[in-house]
Amino acid sequence: MQRRYAEYQALARRGLGRYRLFRSVQLNAVGWASVAALCLAGAAAGYGVSLLTHGSNPVWLIIGGLLSLIALVVADHKKWGRIWTGYSWDDSPQTMESVCIELRHLGLPVETATYSDGRVHLRYRQRDARRVALALSRLGIPPPPLR
Repeated sequence: MQRRYAEYQALARRGLGRYRLFRSVQLNAVGWASVAALCLAGAAAGYGVSLLTHGSNPVWLIIGGLLSLIALVVADHKKWGRIWTGYSWDDSPQTMESVCIELRHLGLPVETATYSDGRVHLRYRQRDARRVALALSRLGIPPPPLR
């Protein structure tokens, strides 16, 4: 069954699919189990800290588990920010190159690349996506959708 793009978007906006904890990976049961194990290890480290401070405060369990989860999320977001992505809106290599030069003059680290079928696209890192979209819209070019 084929659906139009608007129907897919309506399906994607339902339920828990709106916010993902990790951006660069999709975890299966084994992945979530390893995340839980790391949080338990962080909680155990927090418990060790509470014993070293001559008390057994259960707050340190929660702090240790949350700190390990936060460390995972931060590492994942940094990895996601380094991923290159591409955007194409015109088939003309001259247009793409001139826009790439304009964006470089604005201080954005962008480059042009060619797909295997010969089409040219603009490449930039995910961490610069908002700045690239803003610069493209100021140049009168439809910006890519932000995730």
